[in-house]
Amino acid sequence: MNLAEDLRRSTDNLKSSEARFRSLIQNSSDVITLLDEQGRISYITPAVEKLLGYETGKLLNTTLWRVIHSDDLNTANATFQLLLKADFGQELLGARWKHSDGSYRYMETILSNQLADPHVRAVVLNTRDVTAQKAAEDKLRHQAHHDPLSGLSNRTLFKDRVAASLGRHRDDRGSLAVLFLDLDDFKHVNDSLGHAAGDSLLLAVAGRLQKCVGPSDTVARFGGDEFAILLDSIPDEAYPTAVAERILGAFRLPLLAGDIEMTAAFSIGIAISTPKSLDPEEFLRNADVAMYRAKGRGKRTYEVFEVSMHAAALERLETENDLRVAIERDQLKVEYQPIVWIESEQVYGVEALVRWHHPTKGRVEPDRFIPLAEETGMIASIGAWVLEQACREVRAWDDLFPDRRLRLGVNLSVRQLQRRNIVNEIRQILKRTGLAPDRLTLEITESAVIREGEETAAVLQRLRAAGMKVAIDDFGTGYSSLSYLARFPIDVIKIDKAFVRASGRGAKNSALLRAIVGLGHSLGVEIVAEGIETREQAKILESLGCRGQGYYYSKSVSGEVMAGLLGRTSPLHDGAAESDREAAEEAVMLELLEGSTGQA
Repeated sequence: MNLAEDLRRSTDNLKSSEARFRSLIQNSSDVITLLDEQGRISYITPAVEKLLGYETGKLLNTTLWRVIHSDDLNTANATFQLLLKADFGQELLGARWKHSDGSYRYMETILSNQLADPHVRAVVLNTRDVTAQKAAEDKLRHQAHHDPLSGLSNRTLFKDRVAASLGRHRDDRGSLAVLFLDLDDFKHVNDSLGHAAGDSLLLAVAGRLQKCVGPSDTVARFGGDEFAILLDSIPDEAYPTAVAERILGAFRLPLLAGDIEMTAAFSIGIAISTPKSLDPEEFLRNADVAMYRAKGRGKRTYEVFEVSMHAAALERLETENDLRVAIERDQLKVEYQPIVWIESEQVYGVEALVRWHHPTKGRVEPDRFIPLAEETGMIASIGAWVLEQACREVRAWDDLFPDRRLRLGVNLSVRQLQRRNIVNEIRQILKRTGLAPDRLTLEITESAVIREGEETAAVLQRLRAAGMKVAIDDFGTGYSSLSYLARFPIDVIKIDKAFVRASGRGAKNSALLRAIVGLGHSLGVEIVAEGIETREQAKILESLGCRGQGYYYSKSVSGEVMAGLLGRTSPLHDGAAESDREAAEEAVMLELLEGSTGQA
């Protein structure tokens, strides 16, 4: 009697437990599924109708694998088999479950082995829909590895793929190549047309680049105007250069950026792997070094990295760092070269030139640091400093030589021309120093005028409207139509020294020089002949009614030496003047040495 009562009570308790269990899971917002050892569904909660669109009855006695995505089946089955080996064990499974409409939802499932529990006797699955969460995670992951503007791979993902490719090819002895691309003169687009136009151009460039490579290659944007391409498993070392040529050729055609037709060009550096290539950072750096070599060769070309380039790159980096220090510590100096009336040999004006005397390396030639300053943007601060120093010094000479009223010529770089407020910046310098605008001539190279086009013409016109004069420097080196002389607001032509040097080599060369001077005069512009080095050259130019500068009269000298030359009345090129120049330079040098010794 007692045994029967105990059995009845146990049966009632079990039914009560099952009822409570089903009551709990019946109202759960998660999908609760009970599986037998073969993975057949013995029970599933009504929540499946809301999450996956199935009626519960249609899934009973079918296997769970029926609704699992085929790509996730192996993982799901392996997880299930592993769970069966441990009573009361748990496993976590992420898999895509098929919705009744044919789409898939990403579901996260906790599997619990309750087969040994007499109240359950099943594998219990607690499943929730994490599709939105997974999409958010995928989006964050994509954003972390892709450029937000173009959708291309970013530097992080690109470097990871280069590292993986280097690892693969280390085993099979294959090769890969990286192309580092810098969009030439992109800053000019942003400055002249705005950032929206710049973004449109970058998008168009990204699209065209992808058409220049194969489907297995990776195109990345590193930010700004820098792109990179990974060529995996290249057949030979000629292949990367062929791709570079293909890119250069493709970009000779204009691009449609938004509603504007533009042209774009690249400087490209190529690095090809070797069996010793292990470090992806070094590999990318090699391509970057080669790119700078290409840019230094005049842009719109490519260079393949060579080991010898490392030394040049280190020297360039050292020079760049030294130049920043030179700017901060006032190591740059302004020197002046006189501009004279050739006929009377009277000083008409001076050209201000920046010079760098390195504390340990001595004089650094301008062609070593001026292009570097242009590339790095330091030229803007250097140019502004030179202009202010020169204006201040020329204005001080007015007090010493009130009858002189020298004109001042100062070079204006392309980077400075592209600054939005350049005209106001110069006007403020003139105001601070007290130099009248009509005594300042801003010199722009002929190639810069031709390349920059109508935007430059507008800036030059604003400079002239503010009272300043505009000169074309190195005239004759642009090899272009002379029609721009009529189109651009130009006051002075400075004939390149190559024409002056050639004038003493025959009647034809002299006639060419006379023709250039005559053309300038017919257009109503002033003429200055640069690079006069001999009496013969001066004689040829004497009758042409122009001004000149060059070593025949004086090399560039310090402000102190220039002041001494201005105090003379005899010609600059005679022996006395040369002696005075040397004596003045020696005195200044001695003073500098004594000062440095005193500081030491």
